[in-house]
Formats: sequence, structure tokens, C-alpha cells
Amino acid sequence: MISKSQIDEVVKAIVENYEPEQVILFGSYASGVAFEAGEVIHKAENFRTFILSKI
Repeated sequence: MISKSQIDEVVKAIVENYEPEQVILFGSYASGVAFEAGEVIHKAENFRTFILSKI
């Protein structure tokens, strides 16, 4: 899982190189409920299966 310090490093690099007005974090990290990558993939596959079953 990505640590807070790794996120801070990426945000710092974005700000230094692109000078954005703001950097907005979306997803589970933004809400404070970060998932392991495997869990995200599993949830995405479940969602895909659900959507395809409705077509």
C-alpha cells in the first residue's frame, strides 16, 4: 500500500514541476479508507460482473 509520505513526495514533485493551483486526491486515499491493490481489483471485477449481468 502507498504510504502518506509517498503521496506527499508525488504531490511535491507535481507542484514543483507543474505549479498547479491545487492537487486533488480522489479515491480511497482521499476518503481515508485506502485499499490494497488486490482488493481494488477484486472490487472492480465484482462491479464489472454486476454491470454485465444487468445488460
